[in-house]
Amino acid sequence: MTSVSLLLLSLPYTPTIFNDVLLIFAILLFGFTFFSAQAASNTMVADLSNSQNRGLVFGWSFFARFGLGALGIIIIGLCQVYLGSWIYGFYAMALLGLLSAVLVPLVHQRKTQE
Repeated sequence: MTSVSLLLLSLPYTPTIFNDVLLIFAILLFGFTFFSAQAASNTMVADLSNSQNRGLVFGWSFFARFGLGALGIIIIGLCQVYLGSWIYGFYAMALLGLLSAVLVPLVHQRKTQE
């Protein structure tokens, strides 16, 4: 569902008559899908942590969702200022996403071998 809302977020950048309405709809859909998954995410964090480190794990989870999420805005702004276009920021964020998609399975595999 989140991928559908991200696709809808890209549609307002195509030349159409309904840009503003579509953008508002896409933002509302993305917000709904992002926050509807939060209960499942919090349940997973609680299940995967023990009582001694649960507060720390919830803190890191919150920081990763909302603190590091703002990092994309900074990267896109820096690309706009220094490279002349904000689109390079999206390429940079895509590279970071690909890097995490490669590293997470490697770290998980290493942890399971220990």
